[in-house]
Formats: sequence, C-alpha cells, structure tokens
Amino acid sequence: MQTNELYLYNMKRNKYIFVALAGAALVVASCTDFDDYNEAYSGDPGTTSGQTLWQNIAGNADLSDFASILDKAGYRQRLQGSQFYTVWAPLNGTFDAAAIAAHDSTWITQRFINSHIANFNYQATGELNRRVHTLNEKSFVLSGNSSAYTYDGHDMVSFNIPTSNGTLHTIDGYAEYFPNVYEYIFDVDGCDSISSIFEHYEDSYLDEDASVEGPIIDGKQTYSDSVMVTVNTLAVLDMGALLDDEDSSYTMLMPTDDAYVKAYDAISPAFNYPTNIEYYDLMTNISNFCTGSGWNDYKKTDATQDIFGHSNEFVRDSLTKQMIVRNIAFSETDGYNKGVLDNSMPVGVDTLRATSRFSDNQISGYYDTGKLSNGYELFSHTVGDVIEASNGHVRIVDSLAFRPWEVWTPERGYIGVTNYFNATMASSYQYLIGSDGAMLCQYFNVVPDGNSEPYVFYYLRNLPAASYNVYVVFVSGSKPYKYSVQVNVADEDGSVPNFGSESYETLTTDSTYDKAPDGLDTCFVGQVDVPVSYVGLDDRAPFLYVRSRRRTFGAGAREDRAKYDNNLKIAGVILRPVEYDEYLKKDE
Repeated sequence: MQTNELYLYNMKRNKYIFVALAGAALVVASCTDFDDYNEAYSGDPGTTSGQTLWQNIAGNADLSDFASILDKAGYRQRLQGSQFYTVWAPLNGTFDAAAIAAHDSTWITQRFINSHIANFNYQATGELNRRVHTLNEKSFVLSGNSSAYTYDGHDMVSFNIPTSNGTLHTIDGYAEYFPNVYEYIFDVDGCDSISSIFEHYEDSYLDEDASVEGPIIDGKQTYSDSVMVTVNTLAVLDMGALLDDEDSSYTMLMPTDDAYVKAYDAISPAFNYPTNIEYYDLMTNISNFCTGSGWNDYKKTDATQDIFGHSNEFVRDSLTKQMIVRNIAFSETDGYNKGVLDNSMPVGVDTLRATSRFSDNQISGYYDTGKLSNGYELFSHTVGDVIEASNGHVRIVDSLAFRPWEVWTPERGYIGVTNYFNATMASSYQYLIGSDGAMLCQYFNVVPDGNSEPYVFYYLRNLPAASYNVYVVFVSGSKPYKYSVQVNVADEDGSVPNFGSESYETLTTDSTYDKAPDGLDTCFVGQVDVPVSYVGLDDRAPFLYVRSRRRTFGAGAREDRAKYDNNLKIAGVILRPVEYDEYLKKDE
C-alpha cells in the first residue's frame, strides 16, 4: 500500500475480523480470561453432550441446510475443536440456503455463519434481555423468560443443547446481517470512485496476541483461530471516524460517481502548483532586507516537486481527495449534529460537524473546517431511501453541496508578523481591553524612532489558489492612520516581481483610517488574485506589507505629522475568499 506523506495525523484504528486459516492444524487451547466458559463439557458419551457442535448439527435432519453451508465454509473442523462456542442454528426452510451457498466462503463466513456463532456460553435461562456479540462483531438481542426465548427476534425452537465444545440452540429464522457504514462503502452500486479511494488505504495484518496459536510447522507458527486486523488510514487518520465500529453511530454521504467527479473538478484548481516557485526569504536577514540592502539577494526559487517529494499532480490529487473525504461522515452521537439529523433545527442554523473536526490554528494562518453550515441542503441531494447500516446510516447523494469557503478555500487570518522593519523601532504585543474589562484582542504595536515610517510584513502561508478580499484589522490610536498595503503573489508560472525595483500589486495607496482611540476595526483594502497554491509551501509564501504613509519630509510633512498617527497598531490581516464575501453581503 502506498503511503501518502501528506496525511499527517495522530489517531489509531483497529478492526477485528475473525477468519479461519486454511490448512491450519487445530489444537487444544484455552482462551485467556474465560477458561471457565471454554472448558469442554464432559458428559455421557451416549448423549448429545458427548458429541461436538458439528456432530449435533450434522446429525439433525432439520439442520441439514445449515450444516451444508458450514461445511462449504470450512467450519466442520472448527466446530469439532476444543474452542467453546454458542451456536444458534437456523432450521431448514427459514432461509434461502441456495442463495447463500452461491457466495464465496469469505462472504458466507462473515455475513451469514458468524452472525449465528458467539464465543463462550450463552444459556437461555431466567429473564433475559441482553446483546450477544457474535464472531463478526455484530450485536443481536437474546431475550425471553422461562420457556420462550428469541434470538434477533426469531423464536428459539430448542435451546441449551449441551455439546462437548459448546451450547447449541435452534431458531425459526436467521439473524439478518446488516453491513456497517464502512462495509457499505464497498457495497453501494454507482459509487466506485469514492470506494476506490478507501480501498487504496486499506491494509490487513495478523494480530498474533489475539489469535489462538496452533502447532509450529516447518519452523513457523500456525494459528487455529486467527484474528486479522484491517486498518484504513484514510478513515481513521484523515476522517477521524471508526466507520466499522459496531458501537459507534455515523451518517455518511456516499457521492455517486458523477457527484464525485463534479466535486473533484471544483476543488482541484485550488491546489494548482507551478513547476517552480519564486519567493523572498525574509527570515534570512530581515534587517538588511527591510532597509533596502540587496533585496534581490533574498529572492529564491525552489522546485515544488523537490519540496513535496512528489509530483505536483500527485499532491494536487491527494489534497483534492482529502477535502472530499474529510467532510462526508458525521457522528450521530455528536450533539452538534442531532438537531439536523432529527430535522428539528431551523433552516439557517442547520450546521453539521464532520468527524474530522479539522482545524489549523498555526500563527501562519488560522481556519476551522469540518463545520458545514448547510446541513439540510447536503442531505437534500439524497438519492433513494436512506440506507440503514448496523452502526448508522448511509445516504447516496448526487451532489456534494459543499461551500468552498468551508472546505477547500477557507478564510485565512494572520495574527503574527514576520518582523518590523529595522532596529530603530520598538515593538511589543499589547492587549485591547473592552469597556466591560474583557480582552478584545491582542495586537502588535510598532513604535518608530523619530519620524521614520513603520511597516510590517506578514507571511501569507498556506493559501489555496483563489481570489481574496484583503482586510487589515487596526487598533486606532489618538489620530487617524495613513497607510498602504502591498502583496507580492506569484503569477501562474510561479514568478514574483522584484521588490523595490518593479511594481507589484498595491492594494491601497494613501488610504486613511479614522476611529476613536482604542477602537477596533476591520478595514477592507482591496482584492488580490492568487493563481497558485501555497498550501504546504511554508515560508515560500508571499508576504503582505503594511506601511505607514505619513510624510516625514518634504511638502506636506508638517501637516501629516499633525494630522496622522505614525504608531501602527495592528491586530492582524484577513484574506477572505471573494465568493465568501459576496455570500455574506447577500445574506446581510
């Protein structure tokens, strides 16, 4: 299995599937902490208790269909061993034996036989209402009292039949197998695109500690009862979901192949990388750079393939799929989702929270994904009936109605600065306190020495390709500000203009901001188009440059000094996708 190095997470997932190893020798073995339950019954050899489970089943004419299916799947030998089981055997005529036998032995074992077999001793005595966890990890209800009992709602015709290696019951019906959400990923027709992604990240290995050892053959350990652990790193590490856990509960969106292609085509342009990316290495020597000493000496070029260790197309494909799968599963036990799942939440506040709950709060830029504000719209694209799984529900959808700014082009806020411009300036983080005494924000206070014009750089890290409206969040001083904002984003081929010698985009020139002292305001300064993705490029990002434009010398300098504050107080900058801004204004 190929490992995608872009998936960087810290969770773990185990799925246990019980299977028999073909050809493995069966030996006597107790089972850890349950020795009392696993001891074979020693009775009169002339009665059923002296015979094995297999002998009792095969010798009962009313169980011949079940015996035939057990034999096909290799259970004759297993049910003659020393391992203690409880078996609920369906009577002839209560299930379609021919249809079940038409499947391969893996399907028969997992989806039929193991729904009727459990480890340990389940006796039908007294008042009962309990769940039985069977070998396929499904859960079926065993209930009743005195002389009448049911298993999965079916009457137990005979019960508590003792055998030498377990207990046998017969039932008038069969335990119906419901796949869990994870299994439905591979069962739903017309959704091959999404299932192939999950299949790529699935792997299995033998859990030696949980398996029952057999003899050593040719120097190698064999196992009479094997526990295979299937791990899907995509589901657990990327989605944060145990989709196969029978004790969990999820609703999952399964996009049709057409819906998947449309979502992929909408998302992938956000992760368009140039072959080479130019950037200014501000951190090498910020003092020289900001004072204008050899600006171009700090301009560098890196091949994006060398940065990632993969081709650009691989990275683009990986991140696009990541954006899709992160947002298609929802925990039904998450209080955030219950109002939408039970249809009680009003439209407009129908937010769902995906299992990923992914957030990025680095100083390089913060955003919060996993919250989808249009829950009813997402569900409205369900095709056909909602599928009931053993641990939740599956909705086949003909569209993934994600809002771009909630998934792949989120609003980015930058609250830290790269550095101030020279050693003659003093700077500090300070706190803006509201009238109620609560802290409103932390801001960066830049105090120039004398009449010099202070300016500040912000690295705009991790920007997906999109068009953004740029805002600067100011804390006002005793006078208005006069300022300019500039951005040096690369063009489509990854090139950036020379700082100080070529013109690059100036969003505002000689703009003013006027507000009461110690006020907080978010000022729109213009739109910038970002044609290439900076996600994952770290400090190879563009920078945003905020500078005081209060004139220090020349005509008008005295007037400017009297009118404008030269002490920059900046709480941060915001890059909001234009599409999101238009949505917010429309909503207002």
